[in-house]
Amino acid sequence: MQIAFCGGGSGGHLTPAIAVAEAILRQQIDAQITFYISSREIDERILSSFRWTCPQQVRRIVQPVSGVSGGRIATMAALFRSWWKCSREWKRKRPDVVVGLGGFASVPGLLAAAWLRIPIVLMEQNVVPGRANTFCRRWATVTLAGMPWLPEIQDSWPTPVVTTGVPLAEHWFARSPAGPRGVNEPGVNGPGVNGPGVNGPGVNGRGVNDESGVNELSAQTLHSRGPSNDGHHVRLLILGGSQGAANLNRLVTAALTQLFQSESLLGNLTFDVLHQTGNNDLQTTLDRYQESTRIQALGSDSDTGYLSDNPSTPNVATAATDEIAAGHRFTQRQEGGHRIRVTPFLSSVRSAMQDCDFVISRAGAVTLAEIAVVGRASILVPLATSRDEHQQRNAEYFQNAGACSVIDERRSQAVSELMERIRQQSVDTSFRKSQQTAAAALNVPDAAPLCAKQVLQVGFDKIKQ
Repeated sequence: MQIAFCGGGSGGHLTPAIAVAEAILRQQIDAQITFYISSREIDERILSSFRWTCPQQVRRIVQPVSGVSGGRIATMAALFRSWWKCSREWKRKRPDVVVGLGGFASVPGLLAAAWLRIPIVLMEQNVVPGRANTFCRRWATVTLAGMPWLPEIQDSWPTPVVTTGVPLAEHWFARSPAGPRGVNEPGVNGPGVNGPGVNGPGVNGRGVNDESGVNELSAQTLHSRGPSNDGHHVRLLILGGSQGAANLNRLVTAALTQLFQSESLLGNLTFDVLHQTGNNDLQTTLDRYQESTRIQALGSDSDTGYLSDNPSTPNVATAATDEIAAGHRFTQRQEGGHRIRVTPFLSSVRSAMQDCDFVISRAGAVTLAEIAVVGRASILVPLATSRDEHQQRNAEYFQNAGACSVIDERRSQAVSELMERIRQQSVDTSFRKSQQTAAAALNVPDAAPLCAKQVLQVGFDKIKQ
C-alpha cells in the first residue's frame, strides 16, 4: 500500500504524523510511506533524525511551499509549483491514500489528491480545526481529531470525525526504570507520538528520538535520584523553547524572580528549576534570573537534568562552587536559595517531565499529550497570537478536566497571576496531585495505532473498488 503524508512546517504537524506512519509500518509490513514536506529546514531535521523501524520504506520529498510569508504572489507561485509536483508524480504512481497534516504546506497535496480522486484523511490535533483542514474538509473521507472538538464545529463538519487522541511516539509509553514523581507511569506498549531527542534539536528545542541509545543512561541517572519528599523542595520544568518563546520566558522569569523575593509567600520552600529557553533566548533569560538575590546557583548548559547535590552523579554538575564541570556553567549564590538551570534544548523532555513536580508550558496539542502521558500538573500559558485561538481552546479543554491552571498572557496582571499559581502548585500538594490524576486520565495510549488503522482502512476500501 502506498501512503502519502502531506504537510509540515512545525513539529506540531510532523511529529504526530511520524508516530502514525511508524504505526502503519507495524500493522502493514509492506506499506510504502512518502512525506511531502515544506521547504522549511525544521521539516528535514525532524524527519532525518527519526529512527524508523523500516527506513527503506520511508522517503521524503521537499515541496517548494514553505508558508504564507514572502508576499502573496510568491506564496501562490510556490503553492502552484507544489501542487504541480504532487500531481505529476501521482499520475505516474498513485498513492492509495493521502493524509493531510494541517497547515498551509498540506494544501497543495490535498488539492492534487482531490483533483485525481485519491482518498484523503485529515489529521487535526487541536480542539479547534485549523484553516487548512477547514478548507479541505469537503474532500476528506474521514478526519482524525486529537482532542474532542466543540460540538458546534463537529456537527457542521461535512465528513465523519473520529476522535483518536494525539498520537505520540512509542517511547513515550515505555515503562521507565523509575518514575518517582508521577501518578501515571505507563507500562503499555501502544505507540504514541512526539519525540524529543539525542539526534540534534528539532522543533521547540527538541529532537525526535528521545529515550534510546546513548541518552538512556542519562535518563536512568536522573530518575535514580528520586523525588524530594521533605515537603520543602519543588522541581519545576519550564518549556519555553516553542513558538512565542520570548514572551513566555519573560513572563516566567518575572514571576519567579518576584516570587523568590517574597519570603513570606514561600517560607522555607526552595526550588530546583529547569528552564528550556530555545536557542535565541538563553542569555537574556540568564540575565533576568541574575536579578534575584535568593538564587543559590544559576547554571546554563545544553543538556537535561536538574542540579544535583551529588558530585559523583555522571553528567550532572554540582552547584557547590564556581566551576566549569561536565559542560555546565554555574554561579555561586547564597546558602538556602533556589537553584536554576537554563538550557536552550532538552535531550529528553520525557525524562525532564518525569523528574519534575509540575510544568509551565504553552498549550500546543502535542505538549499537552506529553503532559498527559507522564501525568503532571501544569500551568499553561496559551500563545495569544495562535490562529483561531487553538491554544486557548486546548488549554480550556485541559482546564475543564481539572488538569491544569491557565494564565492569559495578554492580561496586565499576568505576572502576578502566574506568581500566585506557581506558589499554589508548590505549597498545595493535594491540589497538585488532583491535577496529576486529571491529566493522566486524558492520556490516550493507543492514539497512533488507532489512527494507523483508520488510514489503512481508507486505503483498503479504495483498493477494493
